[in-house]
Amino acid sequence: MNEASFYKKFIIFLKYRKIIKSIKDKLRNEHNVRVDSAYRLYTVMNIPKGHYEEPYNLRTADINTLSEKYLRELSIKLSGILDEAGLMELYEVYNIEKIDKYSYLFVVGFSLFKTDKVFARILLRYLPITIVLATIGGLLYHFL
Repeated sequence: MNEASFYKKFIIFLKYRKIIKSIKDKLRNEHNVRVDSAYRLYTVMNIPKGHYEEPYNLRTADINTLSEKYLRELSIKLSGILDEAGLMELYEVYNIEKIDKYSYLFVVGFSLFKTDKVFARILLRYLPITIVLATIGGLLYHFL
C-alpha cells in the first residue's frame, strides 16, 4: 500500500477516523484507552502491585519480563476491538515507551502514514501560509 498516492491514503484515513470516533467512548470507558487530536490511541499501562515483589528484590530484566506479559495482553485486547470495528491492517503500534519503573506508554496509530507528523506539517506549514495569502488577498480586494 506504500505505492498508493497520498490522496488515497488520506481517504482511507478519513474512514479510519470515522470508525475511531464511533468506538472512542468504548475504548475510554472499558479499556482506559484515549484518542488524541491526531487520532492516535494511547494508554499508560501499570503493572499491578500484587504481581511483583519488593523493589529491592527485582532486577530490571525481571520487571521487563513481567511487563511483556501485560503489554501483550493489552495489545491483544486492543487488536480485538479494532479488528472487530473493521480496522484490520489500518493500525500499527507506534511506540511502547517505559515512562516509570512499572509504567509503560502504549501508542497505536494509523498504519499508512504517521498522523502526528502530517497534522504538525499542516498546522505549522500550510495553515499559516494559507492565512497570510488570504489576508493579502482580502486587503488587495478591499483597496482595489
